[in-house]
Amino acid sequence: MGPPYLLHVLFDNDLISKAAFCEATGEMIRTEGWTGYEVVKHAWTSIPVDCAEFLDDDILPP
Repeated sequence: MGPPYLLHVLFDNDLISKAAFCEATGEMIRTEGWTGYEVVKHAWTSIPVDCAEFLDDDILPP
């Protein structure tokens, strides 16, 4: 389970919007310094949400 999992629980239960989920997850990735390809890929592995409309390509899975 990746760190964004708790945010996904909120999103999945309609407690936060998709935009809020994506932006918070993106901010978590940036502030925690997750910059490597494998790290970013792993962060999104367990969370099937397409955040392409909200985030830059550098923090999205390939």
